[in-house]
Amino acid sequence: MVQKMVRYEMAKDTFDEAKFYGADDDEYLSCTVPEDYIAEVFDNCWDPEETFEENLRRFCPVQVTGYTPKALDRGEVDHEMGLAVETLLENLSEEYGDPEYDRPFLDSEKTKRLQAKLLAVCWDFLQKEAFIWACDRVGSRSYDIDEVRSMVDDEHLVEAGHGLG
Repeated sequence: MVQKMVRYEMAKDTFDEAKFYGADDDEYLSCTVPEDYIAEVFDNCWDPEETFEENLRRFCPVQVTGYTPKALDRGEVDHEMGLAVETLLENLSEEYGDPEYDRPFLDSEKTKRLQAKLLAVCWDFLQKEAFIWACDRVGSRSYDIDEVRSMVDDEHLVEAGHGLG
């Protein structure tokens, strides 16, 4: 008798929105569903000397961990933008500002307005264009032999060149 070994360590919808590292690529989240990850791992672990069922028994249960790219921290972007504006204004002030420092190159109110405008542009741009590599683990799920059998079907085995052993 096969015991059901399904265990959730997170809310189901969080895991459903997760991405997964591929079996062949542990640097990027290349699998969008657990089934893709399981199929890749099964392909890599396939022993042609064993039957399909023997391969399944050796392979299962399989633990799949889901990840999501980290969200940009608005406070961190704001802090970094503040440092960048400060450096920009210091450099420009040295070249173009009052050498006696009687009058600032840009007063504090204008500096705050500049930083706010640059932050808005920078934040929008980063939200749309930045590739976030760093990830947060959202949880994992264990798949038993019956679940894996339904994911790694005959069609998958033929496509992978394994036949039905």
